Amino acid sequence: MPPFEAACWHGGRISGPDWLSYFTCAAVGDVLQSAMAERPECTMHVLCGHTHGGGVARVLPNLLVWTGAAECGAPEVQEPIIVS
Repeated sequence: MPPFEAACWHGGRISGPDWLSYFTCAAVGDVLQSAMAERPECTMHVLCGHTHGGGVARVLPNLLVWTGAAECGAPEVQEPIIVS
């Protein structure tokens, strides 16, 4: 579930205000934003889903949120995660 409304996509746009409270978790977003604001030397990438649209939102210079698109009954690999 996206932790920010900027990462909650539907139809290529941010979800409408009537739906955002059902598809985001602002409490988690507040914690992540606070933690990264205190650590500008660090970078965090958040991977989330639970929306029908995908996209990328830069919440802070060091906080990037990747939202994977989903369709019921049709799971799909969004992008590989490469650990080096």
